[in-house]
Amino acid sequence: MPFDWLHAQVPAEFKSSEHDKATAMYLEEARERAALLRRLGWGKAAVLSRVRRNFEWGFELHTHPAFMNQLPEVVEQVFRHPVP
Repeated sequence: MPFDWLHAQVPAEFKSSEHDKATAMYLEEARERAALLRRLGWGKAAVLSRVRRNFEWGFELHTHPAFMNQLPEVVEQVFRHPVP
């Protein structure tokens, strides 16, 4: 007796955009972490190191994803704007 829920029918449009959505989510998470650390008084180099180490820890059992190359730019953007 087959169970339909065992074999999900994921639309091709969703599968094709899945990687981009995940990358955008991780970059937004990095931006939020960097902004929080900046508001707490951390310096740019320390923020970048901390954010990078958090993602390295999260992906320690896998290869590091390509979005990690964008972390310096994300931190730079956070430090460009005045602290709210």
